[in-house]
Amino acid sequence: LASSMAFQDRLLDAANIILDAHLETHITRRLLSEVAHEMAGKGKGEEAVELMSAAATELSEAEDWYHLGLMLVELHRNRLAIRAYQTALRLDSKHERCLSAAAVHLYKMGKFHDAEHMFARQSAVSTDPESLSDAHNGLGAAIEMTHSRLELSVTNFQKSVELNPNNEPAFFSLIHLKGRICDWREYAQTFEKARRFIDAGSSGGLGPIFALAYPLNPQQMCFVTHVRARESIANAKRMRAEFIPWSPDYAAPIEKLGLAVVSADFNVRPVGQLVQSIFKMMDRSRFEIFCFMLEIHDNSQ
Repeated sequence: LASSMAFQDRLLDAANIILDAHLETHITRRLLSEVAHEMAGKGKGEEAVELMSAAATELSEAEDWYHLGLMLVELHRNRLAIRAYQTALRLDSKHERCLSAAAVHLYKMGKFHDAEHMFARQSAVSTDPESLSDAHNGLGAAIEMTHSRLELSVTNFQKSVELNPNNEPAFFSLIHLKGRICDWREYAQTFEKARRFIDAGSSGGLGPIFALAYPLNPQQMCFVTHVRARESIANAKRMRAEFIPWSPDYAAPIEKLGLAVVSADFNVRPVGQLVQSIFKMMDRSRFEIFCFMLEIHDNSQ
């Protein structure tokens, strides 16, 4: 009954039905959360947040808002997801998983200064070495993306690897960044460890373009490329459900050849800048170009 009323936009009625049932607190909280999550799953993100807010003073916990934020991220409702995370952190400023999720989401949105602040908050409350290592890895990445204070970024990556020597993304980021600032100390030992990681079946997020600067043999280079290819295929399959089904008219004459480009680098990144000239040189009378981005756009031109 509460779910039915909620989908009719009778949000306060839905909340009141659950509240008036005088169930145990944890059951009431669970039911409210389920109604909100069901609405979010149906694309009613605004209504879900409003429903949670209707009973926030009495029942809502940080955990409820944290899980709602996760669902909204999956639905690509970025603004509402951040709002849910912020509400969770007002209820529990030391909710470590929420701090981590919010920081990662802000980073993916290109809000690097905000992500840095959130990763710093996570590092201040984390006691588990692996979690703390992840927080310092995030701090290093967020600071690096501001293209300033690179020495501080290196310090955070180093701290991350010290806390967890198996944190491969932090390790490969450290190698890449030290190369940017021309710090070649311990060069041989560092790249030997990188090759061991790759030979063991992990590339730590290393991309093929950056791998070109590494002293890798052909087999290791192929492995890095295959890993990135598998990731791209998985991303494309995940995005496929969001495309509108379309069946071409194969009998119709072909006026233009459709070209689809899938990339995570259409932001202010070297690849994004370099490929612009390629598209400009293509004959638009013969090609129709579609670009599909695997990351959240950073509002760059």
